[in-house]
Amino acid sequence: MQDINFSKESIKNRMFKRVAALWEIKNIDNLDPVVKLMIEGLAGEIFKLSGEMKNIETRILEKVARALTPANMVSVRPAHAIMRVRSVSGISQIDKTTEFFYKNAGFLKKANLKRLGFTPVCTPQIINGKVAAIVNEKGYYHVDNVMTRDVVAWPEQPSHLLSRKMWIGLDLGKEIRVLENLSFYFDFPYIEQKEEYFRLLSYCKWHQGKNALDVKTGVYSFTDEGSDRKGQFAHKYEMCNMIDDDILNKYYHRFVTINSRILHGEDTTELFPGEIVELFPDDVVQQSSKPLLWLKVEFPPFFEEHIMDEMTVNINAFPIANKYRERIEYSINEMSTVVPLMMGENEFFIAVNSVADSFGNHYYENLRDNEKDKSNFTYSLRRGGCERFSSADAREYLVRLIDLLHDESVAFSSSEKDTLAESAVDLLEQINHLEHKVDVKNNSQEVVSYLILEQEVEDSRMLFPEYWLSNGPVANDINASEVLFYTSDSDIERGSAQLLSTTRGGQMAPDNTQQTAMYKYSLTSHGSVYSKEDIINFCNSRYGNFAGKVEVKRGYVASTIPGEGVIRTIDVYVSASKKLAHNEKGYFSEELHADLRRFSPDDFNYRVFVQ
Repeated sequence: MQDINFSKESIKNRMFKRVAALWEIKNIDNLDPVVKLMIEGLAGEIFKLSGEMKNIETRILEKVARALTPANMVSVRPAHAIMRVRSVSGISQIDKTTEFFYKNAGFLKKANLKRLGFTPVCTPQIINGKVAAIVNEKGYYHVDNVMTRDVVAWPEQPSHLLSRKMWIGLDLGKEIRVLENLSFYFDFPYIEQKEEYFRLLSYCKWHQGKNALDVKTGVYSFTDEGSDRKGQFAHKYEMCNMIDDDILNKYYHRFVTINSRILHGEDTTELFPGEIVELFPDDVVQQSSKPLLWLKVEFPPFFEEHIMDEMTVNINAFPIANKYRERIEYSINEMSTVVPLMMGENEFFIAVNSVADSFGNHYYENLRDNEKDKSNFTYSLRRGGCERFSSADAREYLVRLIDLLHDESVAFSSSEKDTLAESAVDLLEQINHLEHKVDVKNNSQEVVSYLILEQEVEDSRMLFPEYWLSNGPVANDINASEVLFYTSDSDIERGSAQLLSTTRGGQMAPDNTQQTAMYKYSLTSHGSVYSKEDIINFCNSRYGNFAGKVEVKRGYVASTIPGEGVIRTIDVYVSASKKLAHNEKGYFSEELHADLRRFSPDDFNYRVFVQ
């Protein structure tokens, strides 16, 4: 069907033609001037009404998309990275609420931040130990506390005993006798297209002496889910847990966890691996400072010599996200049961953690459960819309006032030209300046969320809401090796909290256009990627701010996995909507590749090309 042009002129012309046909007039110039004036006025009103109808349709679609799209897709995305710490003694764990602070005063002042916090996305196990030495084809290295490698010795001659093998020397506390579920983090900081190497780590063979070790991919985490199925289901679909799972998936293949028991004692430690001591100079044992627990790793054939030398490995590492808890106090009574969850500049709301009052009552979100809740204290969460006059209303009135000045400028200029016309021009300049300031502020500040208590409050009391916040894209690009600070956990060694990777991935909450694309993807694919259209919709919905044009083609490539040969691939070509730096293209490619694999069948082999 041909689209109808709803411009003001087209509406007026169609009305003139209709009037001329009804009155049998061949030339519209013969119409009465009063009739012409009435038709022009009516065409203008119809044009305004058609614009308002389009706005209503758009707002309805946006509201439906916001209500039916999964909450984790329309929320702000926290920046994430890998960090490491060290336990003071023995083996301990870090809770997901443990907060680490970044205290660079210059960075915080530039971004207008009061605080910049990170919390773990899992409950990792940490030990009193570190990677103290590494042996590979290139040589024998000592590793210090800041991950700098010092060459101790080189092999005297090449040998197949060193080919594609690495010995990791662990310096552990004497109180540790047995290790279980020890996780290693691997990285290739100076290698491009590193994702293919991460996926080969699961094919490595691990040994402690002559004993083979059982390993699995992923970081070890203590689970804390509900005891029943209902509790586990609710735990899985909590907002923060969905964000944590999404970030864990991005780093899943970078970790290897040893399931087998590792014994630590005088009979399992040595100064240097005995099976290769003859390949190094005679004084190599004397240059070793203390006995270490040595683990041997055999890598697949795809790992070349220079790749092995560029590889870094750490323990006590885990993923973190830029999200932290904020706690406020608010007085409520029978007349005031709406509580605003206030945020500072460059702070964005994620989810409510807990709500309690001064009488010791705990409030729970009303999830429309059929069963009657044990507690009668419930609340509903609403994002915006509770203000009598919000910033959105202010911008709408400004736009209407500007349109009025533009449309009726003749009326203003026709009377008292010396005073009113000049005042109108000055007013227009001030309104433009005010509108610009409102738009700039709105870009870094989202609408306020509110808690609406659903029970009548008979007595005045204090309410203590605790909720999660994030800084979105402001927390990106904090360099690796930066030190983080903490105050709550005494099991962590002072000064050991350090970033192992650059923070990235922080994004603002999607705008209305991107929310509509997300709704289209979730409605048509139900959260899975199977077809070419699913891939394109997924890229547009999840990375609409970066992906300009997406093309999907078929391809073939020699597999890096041992024994597979040539495999068919799905090649995704993404044209960036804006110019990206070289490292940003790599980050974008890695995240998109990880997300596509997560929502696709296991036999889909993707290659991502960012142009």
